[in-house]
Amino acid sequence: MAINRNIVGIKVDDAADNGKVPKFNSTTKVFDMTAAPQFTTIELGHATDTTLSRVSAGVIAVEGVNVALVNVATLDSLTSADSLSWTGMNQGTDGEIPTFDASGEPAFVAAGTSGQVLTSNGAGAAPTFQAAAGGGGDNVVFVAAGDFVPGANCTLGEGGTAWIGTANFADAAQGRALVNVKVPAGCSGITSIEVIYQNAVASTLQLYLEYETASLNLDSLPSAVNSDTNGGVAQYASDSTNGNIAKVTVPAAAYNALTNVDADDIITMRINREGANANDTYDTTWSVIGVVFTFTTV
Repeated sequence: MAINRNIVGIKVDDAADNGKVPKFNSTTKVFDMTAAPQFTTIELGHATDTTLSRVSAGVIAVEGVNVALVNVATLDSLTSADSLSWTGMNQGTDGEIPTFDASGEPAFVAAGTSGQVLTSNGAGAAPTFQAAAGGGGDNVVFVAAGDFVPGANCTLGEGGTAWIGTANFADAAQGRALVNVKVPAGCSGITSIEVIYQNAVASTLQLYLEYETASLNLDSLPSAVNSDTNGGVAQYASDSTNGNIAKVTVPAAAYNALTNVDADDIITMRINREGANANDTYDTTWSVIGVVFTFTTV
């Protein structure tokens, strides 16, 4: 700012005060150049809508909004991001998720593949997309003896222990019963089948059993019955403790011909005890508590 030396009452030194603005000195009662001028606010332009003010040391504001300096490398705090555009963020990859790494630095969770779910890896580790876990037990179905359809030489009632409901297969005869189960959602083929029974002998004897299976597709009716009647014969050593709860595993040959099994299909299995066969030495009623079907998850 050029200073006119002819202004009365202003003390000017050509060399020292060049470019300064005169300030009123309250002690001498004159304008001089002893210090830089101080203003509470400055109005820029002819209107009052651009008020420049001091906030604190090194911080200025325009109309009450702090001005961020261009040489600030980091921002320690942000009290409001209402006007921060989402599209103003650094670009990333479609499907990534912002997170923090083990050092607390910003990071991104890599995009997973179709069908994967976001899975926590615990404190101190970023989550990742992983294959969905199994059905949490929904792929296992227990069919109680009370839901059996008894055939010849098989009755529903109580086993050796009065409070256990069982399907009781007679000795010295062919006893049979049908078991039906619906394939749960998210499942397909059969992984295993186990028959749970209450033992009624005090030594290891032999059970001679035969199984037949079929599957019914309810999604497209009418449809043919898909059956497996081959290879389902097995001989089992019984448990040796009277009253114990034991199991026998149905051989895969009894159901591995059931192809294209999926959710909501009906699986039916016939259990035959060949009690009259010489290979069956169990020599008493065989009391079945139920059947456990385990299906393959998809």
